[in-house]
Amino acid sequence: MGSSFCTTKSPAIMRFLLLPLLSFLLFHSQISEFGVSGKCNDDESASLLQLKRGFYISTHSGLQVAVSWNWKWGTDCCNWEGVTCDESGVHVIGLDLSRLSINGTINSTALIRLSNLRILNLSHNKFNSIPIPSGLDHLSKLTHLNLSYSGFIGQIPVEISRMKNLISLDLSSFSKQLQAPNLKQLIQNLSNLKELSLSRVDTSAQAQGTQLSGELPVSIGNLKSLVKLQLGYCNLSGSIPYTLENLTQLVHLDLSSNNFTGSTSWLANLIQLVYLDLSSNNFTGSTSWLANLTQLVYLDMASNNFTGSASWLANLTQLVHLELSDNNFSGELPFLPQLEKIMEVYLDYNHFTGAISSSLFTLPSLHTLVLSDNQLDGQLSEFPNAFSSLLEEVDLSNNKLQGPIPMSLLQLPRLEQLRLSSNNFNGMYGNLTMYGNHKKLLSLDLSGNSLSIDIGVDNSSFFPQFLELKLGSCNLSEFPYFLRNQNQLVFLDLSNNKIRGEIPTWIWNIPNFSLNLSHNMLTGIEPYNISSTQLEVLDLHSNMLQGSIPLPPPNTFILDYSNNNFTSVIPSDIGSYITSGFFFSLSRNNLTGEIPPSFCDAMLLVDLDLSNNGLNGSIPQCLVGRSVDLHVLNLGGNFFSGTIPQTFADSCNLRILNLNENQLEGHVPTSLGKCRELQVLDLGNNMISDTFPSWLWNMSTLAVLILRNNRFYGPIGDDRTNYAFQMLQIIDLSSNGFTGNLPSEFFKSWKLMTTTINEDDNHILGFGFAYTGYYFGSGDVVNDMYYQFTTTVTNKGQNMELPKILTVFKSLDLSQNQFHGDIPEAIGELNFLHMLNMSGNNFTGQIPKSFGNLSQLESLDLSRNKLSGEIPQELTSLTFLSMLDLSKNFLVGRIPQDRQFSTFENSSFEGNPGLCGTPLSRKCENSKVLEPSPSPSSEDVASRSNREWSFIPMGLGYGVGLGIVAWFQVLRRR
Repeated sequence: MGSSFCTTKSPAIMRFLLLPLLSFLLFHSQISEFGVSGKCNDDESASLLQLKRGFYISTHSGLQVAVSWNWKWGTDCCNWEGVTCDESGVHVIGLDLSRLSINGTINSTALIRLSNLRILNLSHNKFNSIPIPSGLDHLSKLTHLNLSYSGFIGQIPVEISRMKNLISLDLSSFSKQLQAPNLKQLIQNLSNLKELSLSRVDTSAQAQGTQLSGELPVSIGNLKSLVKLQLGYCNLSGSIPYTLENLTQLVHLDLSSNNFTGSTSWLANLIQLVYLDLSSNNFTGSTSWLANLTQLVYLDMASNNFTGSASWLANLTQLVHLELSDNNFSGELPFLPQLEKIMEVYLDYNHFTGAISSSLFTLPSLHTLVLSDNQLDGQLSEFPNAFSSLLEEVDLSNNKLQGPIPMSLLQLPRLEQLRLSSNNFNGMYGNLTMYGNHKKLLSLDLSGNSLSIDIGVDNSSFFPQFLELKLGSCNLSEFPYFLRNQNQLVFLDLSNNKIRGEIPTWIWNIPNFSLNLSHNMLTGIEPYNISSTQLEVLDLHSNMLQGSIPLPPPNTFILDYSNNNFTSVIPSDIGSYITSGFFFSLSRNNLTGEIPPSFCDAMLLVDLDLSNNGLNGSIPQCLVGRSVDLHVLNLGGNFFSGTIPQTFADSCNLRILNLNENQLEGHVPTSLGKCRELQVLDLGNNMISDTFPSWLWNMSTLAVLILRNNRFYGPIGDDRTNYAFQMLQIIDLSSNGFTGNLPSEFFKSWKLMTTTINEDDNHILGFGFAYTGYYFGSGDVVNDMYYQFTTTVTNKGQNMELPKILTVFKSLDLSQNQFHGDIPEAIGELNFLHMLNMSGNNFTGQIPKSFGNLSQLESLDLSRNKLSGEIPQELTSLTFLSMLDLSKNFLVGRIPQDRQFSTFENSSFEGNPGLCGTPLSRKCENSKVLEPSPSPSSEDVASRSNREWSFIPMGLGYGVGLGIVAWFQVLRRR
């Protein structure tokens, strides 16, 4: 969830979670029922030794050595490691070889000779990807079988389904399949089972090269003795069968990380449940039934689509762990003073509203409280007994909280992580020494509020040694002095402040992995060899840095120097410094010269942005011709000349290619068609001379196509062409020499322009990717980045930059060409189009009445054509239309006066000698007067006035994601 410190569950909770160890405890309790006397059977001793001969252990150096157990011929096998005998001491009834790192093979013949075995545990070993031993059904007395995470692979053998005496079965693994038998067939004869664990066993079936998810069979309800059922990560789908309510003895249920859908109300009858994990599915509906499960200790329902309130929480007084993250719960936060045992609360990424009760902070056992990414508001009240609190993590970020930060929150003695970012907290904080009492504080995030923080005294001994410190938007005017003695920092964010002057030398001595100084007023860098640091993320964008580009650290993943005043050439050896880089941006500087060939040494680059500089020369072939993971290449706004590189790699992974506003000539290479995942192609404002690239019609992923202001010519297709622009949302072919009729089929394939976008599906057009970084205490962790595409469209007669493009936005610009014939009626089917510009062509005939279906249209320009007939009355139904230009055509008749048509000026209709009526001075004589429709309601007017495309400047900042340019958002209708 973003790039803040990963949330680690408290180790203390494990003492409450004994149920996952139930198999282990039952295993040993069964063994302990039998005493040991006498001497074990020689045949069984021989079989055990035969088994041992197939085993070995791999040393750290890779050598394979025989196991050194105390298994020796002539000694009593009942005393051998992992072996248990019956009361007589003659027969082996238990074999536990778990967690011994065993490699090798298993002699199935020797194993099934141990015919008295009741318990077999081979879990957590390394059996070199071999199949599960065959013939296990010959062990007819076996009651407990555990082969989990042992290195076995392949299909689970059908004979296991015939082991009718099994009480406990654990086959959990990453590499096992359950297809023949399937889950239904496996359990049909195992009616005595009390424990069934199949976590990470793939239940999907293969059919004609397609993977099909399995389903939880109705017959699962026949296993009425089940106490524990674990089916996490099994690729199961469909609804939970109603028969699950028959499993009234269940104590532990794990259905996590599958594709289940529908309601979960069948679980209301399972009142013995202590452990319930339904996380990472697609469950929906209310969860009020949970009020019945009063014995629950562990509850995880994260990452589903549950709705409604969580008032039922008041009944679950035994809860220790609660996770409802990433759902659609709403209403006020549940009142939880009854949950005296609760240790961990995760309610983030929901729609909870209202104030946060101070009683939450006083729960006696609470260690972790995560309420981020909701709609909580109001002020935080002071709370008593802060000094006795056990709270270690508090995350209230991304809400609407306001007012001062309560002092009691700053007095929690065990606090390690405090995140209050992206709220409306305000106030002047005299200095940061208030956090000096928090010697355990490792992570502090105050970014994105209205706080003013003084950097405080110079005495660094007051401050804890942070691992993560984020003070973005805290009105800092200089670098905090105490940072000089921070020697454990992993993440430092001082972005969006008012820090002036040069970046001091000492800041590079902090052992950072991530440094964000973007959006300040920095003008230079004190002399220092930055390339000698260990930074993995360096973000200096949107400052006033001048001079030459500083060579980056060699291990940098993310490097952003964009939107500064660097004036040098790009260093010739830059590629050798970014060999580990994923993201590199030098956009919006004043760089000159050519692209150094050394860029081609940066084989891991995913995103390269050199746009809006003064670079020249040709584009190196290697940038597009190599087989790498380059997803974004933005070279727009420069002076590159020559042709587009002609050979794109067979394995091209480009999603965004922007070569706009250069001096490129020649043809569009057909090899670009190899980039099957291309979403954005912008070749506008060059000198390309070519026919329409017909192979583009096969690119079903293309969302943005811009060819404006080039020298393209000829028709764009005909009714025989197979068009595949299903995802197209912006197309701009303006200012070229395209000719011919517009084929109707051209528009009928544009599925996205005929489909409504739900609010949850609406997102910024761009490309996202993840990279791995370092986190304290947990090693590697995945961080998110997102590159947003920027373009310019003609709206309301003016060029308008869209710094971010929402998928809800749709635009079509065919202006300034030589198209002729009728305007296709099919355009009227693009009912979610926002902008339509067909001006400056040779279209004839009438304006299609189907244009009245373009209900979302805001801008319509059909000027400077040869259109005739009357203006269709249907256009008056376009209540969002705020720009209309029908000038310089051959239209006749009365101008409609309905709705917003009465607001358009003379310029919208001039140059049509046959038009009459307001706003033109020409009055209509001897013509039929069209009856006006009812005036628009106040709701229509308000709706139209509130629906504007807004542009809010923000920049690339390292946090939840790295944005590239300004926010672009739709203000929805009230």
